[in-house]
Amino acid sequence: MAQFGIPHGILGWIRIFSFTKKKQNIFNYHPWYINESEKIEKVHIQFWKNKEKYFIVKIKDVSNRSEAKKLTNIYITIKENILPLLKNNEYYWKDIINCTIFNMENKKLGIVINLIETPSNDILVINNKSKNNINKKNILIPFIKNKVIKIVNINKKVIIVNWNYTFE
Repeated sequence: MAQFGIPHGILGWIRIFSFTKKKQNIFNYHPWYINESEKIEKVHIQFWKNKEKYFIVKIKDVSNRSEAKKLTNIYITIKENILPLLKNNEYYWKDIINCTIFNMENKKLGIVINLIETPSNDILVINNKSKNNINKKNILIPFIKNKVIKIVNINKKVIIVNWNYTFE
């Protein structure tokens, strides 16, 4: 849902970078959890402030810069059951990861390993481990419904795309 950045000041405040569509919505989801030293810990936010391009938070029991620095680059997660229910044919990015991509000719193109958000449309990052893929490059496919993305079946973890890709 988010990631801790660098400390902000000397009193234990730290930057966070929200991965939610509306960045401020990260504060609608609580509690937050972090995976620190193979142990899941709950994070209690006392205060937060909006800086122009990021947010800063004050976490309970983090009172100085050194303590805040230990959280740098740690990902913030939430329990899945607090996410809003979606309408039919809607899904979260997390649902798209690990879907298998096939083109219209039923040729497997690979597995979704990431998504990239751009101003015009999202981009699927497809890992193709085919022996023909000599350069080991990922395939980037624009997530444009009805034109490029024909079918998304989250239950079967399959996406059908109108995309022809050849390795050269």
